[in-house]
Amino acid sequence: MRARAWARGGLVGLVLLGAPATSAGQIDSPLRVRHLTFEGVTAIDESDLRRALETRAWPRFFWGDKDPFDEATFQDDLVRIVEYYGQRGYPEARIADASIQRLDGDRVDLMVVVDEGRPYIVESLELEGFDPLSAAQLETLRDRLPLRPGQPLDAVLLEASEQLALFALGNRGYAYAVLDTSNRTGATFRSRRLTLVARPGLLTLFGPIDIVGNTGLGDRLIREDLVYRPGELFRAGLLRESEARLTARALIDAATVEVLPQAGKPGDVFTRIRIEEAEHRQYSLSGGYGSEGQLDLTGDLRHINFFGGGRSAGVSGRWSSLDRGVLIDFVEPRFFDPRYSLRVAGEVQVVDEPTFYTERAGGVLSLTRRFGATWPPDAPRTTASVSYTNSYDEFETSDDFEFGLGDFDDLLELGLNPFTGLGAGRLSALAIDFTRDTTDGSLNPSRGYAANLRFEQAGRWLGGRFTYNEIRADARHFLSLSGRVVLAHRLLIGTIDAPSDSIGLDDFVGPPLYKRYFLGGAESLRGWGRFEIGPRAESGLPLGGLSHLNLQSELRWLLPKGIGAVAFVDAGNAWDQSWRIDLGKLRSAVGVGLRLPTPLGLARIDYGYQLTPIDGLLVEGLPETRHWRLHFRIGQSF
Repeated sequence: MRARAWARGGLVGLVLLGAPATSAGQIDSPLRVRHLTFEGVTAIDESDLRRALETRAWPRFFWGDKDPFDEATFQDDLVRIVEYYGQRGYPEARIADASIQRLDGDRVDLMVVVDEGRPYIVESLELEGFDPLSAAQLETLRDRLPLRPGQPLDAVLLEASEQLALFALGNRGYAYAVLDTSNRTGATFRSRRLTLVARPGLLTLFGPIDIVGNTGLGDRLIREDLVYRPGELFRAGLLRESEARLTARALIDAATVEVLPQAGKPGDVFTRIRIEEAEHRQYSLSGGYGSEGQLDLTGDLRHINFFGGGRSAGVSGRWSSLDRGVLIDFVEPRFFDPRYSLRVAGEVQVVDEPTFYTERAGGVLSLTRRFGATWPPDAPRTTASVSYTNSYDEFETSDDFEFGLGDFDDLLELGLNPFTGLGAGRLSALAIDFTRDTTDGSLNPSRGYAANLRFEQAGRWLGGRFTYNEIRADARHFLSLSGRVVLAHRLLIGTIDAPSDSIGLDDFVGPPLYKRYFLGGAESLRGWGRFEIGPRAESGLPLGGLSHLNLQSELRWLLPKGIGAVAFVDAGNAWDQSWRIDLGKLRSAVGVGLRLPTPLGLARIDYGYQLTPIDGLLVEGLPETRHWRLHFRIGQSF
């Protein structure tokens, strides 16, 4: 302790008296730190040390932290460096030198030279009084302790080891266990012999449960997430899991479980659950722009506890260069059973693609069943759902498309009146979805897989003008090669079977044009423009296919400050026949990209180069000679 105090006192004297630092009067505010450089930092992780300081190097991206350099804060950071070392077993650490170099303009360079000194070393770490644990459990605890013999006496790791030891007792029913730590000098002055001495106390059971702060949610909803019941053996791990389950809900901002002794029953544990509810009314507004002319704005208004019970209702709107619409939906998360959820939605949508224009109005009713464990968040998630869609659709092709196609039967096959180029009718479809998700649940998964298989039937006994059967699959796989490198794959495959036993103006059999498969662009095959892959009309406008295959592979690197870099390979095609996948006709491209964090989300910039160009490709009626594309979008590719 005296060595640490001496080090801190010596530091202050050095910075104020002896360090070659520029005085405050010599520095014009505001200044920015260009570089913060360390020398002599070898025993600890330099990046961890930097995060413990308030002084930051700048410039960052234009939306980043722009606080000016402050010399007083820098001197406080020098004290923090010494304290940081002391906490990690280096009581003799000191600042050997510190300098501030003024540069041209408004920037400075900072240099800090650290003399780490010699650490205190853990000679031994013993456990006493852990009689409730079996020999195997005790050995497991020893192996899991963060602090080990031979390491510097890190106060952070010591505290973590103490908490883990108490947790091991608490998880065996000893809620009131107490732990003392003995610290003795070892064989040398700088070695330490540590002993964790436990006093387990009484074996305890869970007692009554009290819930406070729950004003808008029913107690039943809270109790559903608790994994313990009164009368069961006390286990500390069940308290942690219950807290995590509650805070994982969108309805709850924070949840803590307090352990209190029950008066007159020393063997029972009274638990009080404190709830901080989230704001039930939620608003969001976002926007983005894509290189394919997709300017879009999205707004959402949602009540996440509509009429109580965790029910959700909302209205969302979207406006973009390609589509506009409004969606209203209601979700019952516990449809007679916590494993079932019911969703009802109504939507009005306008789609304005270069090939076709569509106006849709209709609704969806879906019932979803969850299987398996719902906890922890990264546990495999399996669902099955049944949905029914009923909508009235009106659509038409562009004049160029109609002129280029030109064949009477072909226009009929697309659901179009060959004399007007218009199509309209009711779509009545039933779909079954199976989903399996083993990823870590984040927006940018690093491990696991997610797969969806969908069967959809329209027409026939369901009524409606359009009749088809569709099967499609979407599978994604993520493999972490290191802490910052992820290998990601995606497979999309599907086919639409359109029976052709009756074709007429009033009795159309087949999918509408907008249901066909269109590939090309930032979301499917990079290196090509939007919808440039697959069957095309004579005019060059995309026709869409009845079968498709799309493969994407990315090697993702996470760089400092949230920046990402990728190298990718995309391949795929669409065919004009059902149940046709020709691997010899795949189009492919390679490329690289950047991922930049922005206030609107992850900005994605990709450059793709075609390995298998399309001869005679027409874009807007003109020959396309470029074999590359630059794509810009908001959001991860998959």
